[in-house]
Amino acid sequence: MFIVLALTQSMSVGATSLISQSFGRKDRAQAQLVFNQAMVLSNLSGIVFGLLFFAVRGVYARRLAADPATAALGVQYLTWFVPALFLQFPLVIMGAALRAMGDMKLPTVIQVATVLLNIVLAPVLMFGWGTGRPLGVAGAAIASLVAIAVGCVAFILYFLRPASPLRFDSAEWTPRPRLWGAGLCAGISIAATLIGYQHTVPPLFAGPIAAAFLFWALYLLATFAGRRAVRYRLTMQRLEVERGILGRRYESIDLWRVRDVILEQTLVERLRGVGRITVLSTDQGEPELLVGPVAGARALYDRLRDTVALARKEARVVPLG
Repeated sequence: MFIVLALTQSMSVGATSLISQSFGRKDRAQAQLVFNQAMVLSNLSGIVFGLLFFAVRGVYARRLAADPATAALGVQYLTWFVPALFLQFPLVIMGAALRAMGDMKLPTVIQVATVLLNIVLAPVLMFGWGTGRPLGVAGAAIASLVAIAVGCVAFILYFLRPASPLRFDSAEWTPRPRLWGAGLCAGISIAATLIGYQHTVPPLFAGPIAAAFLFWALYLLATFAGRRAVRYRLTMQRLEVERGILGRRYESIDLWRVRDVILEQTLVERLRGVGRITVLSTDQGEPELLVGPVAGARALYDRLRDTVALARKEARVVPLG
């Protein structure tokens, strides 16, 4: 349970921070990307955790139980409670996304409703009230599973509304390594903190590890946000660049003024399909404009050269020399 809390809270804090920051600078596309990435990451984390814990639930119960009978009851409970723990991952992320949008009311209402539903279902399923079929400890776990599942369905229906500011988009489910790495590092940092707090590992050892992973998570988040804070727009007349996270800087070059376009790629960048493009122009205010690193650099380079040639032809620019 502590591991689930550590993982879900680290992803929740990260998602809330990035989504609220994106909405704060009115970058809905960025908020949408972070939301979908957080959903995919949370679901995959929940699946991996659920499969691993489900596989060792018997060993876990036997190590903690005082006798075989108690261990058997523990296995019955965990058989239904582990799937409930998996559903906690998307439930927490969807609630975090709503809080990031400034909606504190709906997540609170849904969470209170799931708790009340759990309270009502637990005795009904455990003791067979009204059904005549008592399920024992398994009934308590099933009550938790049903309550959390209802909460997930409620959140999903909210985000499926046409008026929802954030929506599920399968096109944005491709992993973003820096964003996922930041979430993983934050989770390791929280887990190391909890382990040190419980003295499972000496605090003098766990503390520096937690701090190191926390700083690395912050670095990955900062570089991810920095790269996403740069936007390029290529039209038939000009190349426009918008930079900044809080403040904004706008740059543009008329394509008919462009003298040359240079593509640079290191070996690693070629393998990743990214690169840096330098645009040289006769513009006195912006004689050189750097684009990148960007994905699909070669395709963008070819497109930019063709567009520049067309713009110079329409402007009837005569090359000298």
